[in-house]
Amino acid sequence: MQELILVVDGDGFHRRTAERILKASGYRVGCLSSGEALLAFMKSEKADLILLDLHLTGIDGFATLQKLRALPNGANVPVLALIEKYNAEDETKAVSAGAEGFVVTPFTPSVLLLNVRNTLELAGLRGGIKQPEKPKATAPAPEQNTPYKALCEELAGMLNSFAEGERTTAGHALRTAQCAKKLAQAAKLPADAQERVYLMGLLHDIGNMDVPAEIINKPEALTEEETAAVRAHAMRGYALLKDIKAVQGLAAAARWHHEHFDGTGYPDGIAGNDIPAEVRLLAVADACAAMSEKRSYREMLPMSEIRQALEDGRGTQFDPQYADLMLLLLEKGEPDPVEEAPEPEEAAAEPEAAPEPPPLPEDPMERLQAVGFDTEAGLRCCLGDAGFYKSMLLDFSTQAEKRCAKLNMALEKRMWDGYRVYSHDLREACVTVGAASLADLAGSMEDAAKQADKAYIEANHEALLAALEEAAGHAGYAASK
Repeated sequence: MQELILVVDGDGFHRRTAERILKASGYRVGCLSSGEALLAFMKSEKADLILLDLHLTGIDGFATLQKLRALPNGANVPVLALIEKYNAEDETKAVSAGAEGFVVTPFTPSVLLLNVRNTLELAGLRGGIKQPEKPKATAPAPEQNTPYKALCEELAGMLNSFAEGERTTAGHALRTAQCAKKLAQAAKLPADAQERVYLMGLLHDIGNMDVPAEIINKPEALTEEETAAVRAHAMRGYALLKDIKAVQGLAAAARWHHEHFDGTGYPDGIAGNDIPAEVRLLAVADACAAMSEKRSYREMLPMSEIRQALEDGRGTQFDPQYADLMLLLLEKGEPDPVEEAPEPEEAAAEPEAAPEPPPLPEDPMERLQAVGFDTEAGLRCCLGDAGFYKSMLLDFSTQAEKRCAKLNMALEKRMWDGYRVYSHDLREACVTVGAASLADLAGSMEDAAKQADKAYIEANHEALLAALEEAAGHAGYAASK
């Protein structure tokens, strides 16, 4: 039987977008508009996966998740929280409430489907026994690893495919896994431990799926908010892997591969032998693999600098015994463990945008482009399906009047949280259909509502409604052709 996925979101546009993407991939989909409706459904029915908006009106997503876990049918169902970009606070609260992972909205079809597939496959490996909050990397019987190696490699391959052409870190998981296994062999670890650290290397960065590509690829220094978004990948990976019993240590590797031997790492600041030995080994392999790769903010480091970084980091960032072993491997070059995997090919440069067509041409797509719509982005959000894109444009157009009414009501009643929710929903709908300039304006109003900046909202409210009505008119025209 096909898996049943519930999409719980207060905005009908978002529900229909997710429903169309998921149904096109063969899933059964149920759509609900509130936390109350989800809880009522789950009292008597079951689901295989829930996509839950955290900022629902009424019972919000955090409270809904806590109540869901108290229901017999909801205790173990995996939940992916729908979050805004860069919101580390929402991520932390959702993990604490029991979410398995996150999907950043507005939806990118490939990312949504990758998250759904990974979560369903990982849920199939999980039992009902909750793992300790900080699991130690205890060795399972050797035969337990073998059936799951293919799955781990498939997941790593999916992650790599997701990264290719979009991120500068493509190939890193495989490179880290190969380097970790060579280091484990040099340390004379048992064969099952060598296999285990290889699997750890494949999945240690699984939490990076939700870090936006524009952050990963940013050539400049990251802001505090962007740094928090990157660092959150350790806890996201832990949330995805924590209940897998078949291969122990995967969750520990995801959570602690950025911990330092002297306790200055993240996310928990643990030190020395409190970090499992295999994770300490993985941290050295991960760092060496990363230094041997070209990144958005630097070129690949020469071997002399990699050696120097290992020497400088022994006893501080790295466990000295594994740093010394890696230095020995680099010196022998048997072969160079950080050059085992091939370098990923650089993504082809984006073609230059075609000149803007004359204003308001007859062709519907050209008209949208002339008034500022990014139709390529809209099509990407709609699986490249022109019919799907037209249906989303029609939804956007027909929902405009209702959105205006909600925003007017929220302003009139000084419901700043409501204004935030409605402008947030509008921004995501705009991104989905490619209405870029309106998305920016809605985003600025959302930020103002978060701060209860009445003056800014009142000064720009009418401009927002006018821009929405204009965009809806163009969207309706394109959908009718």
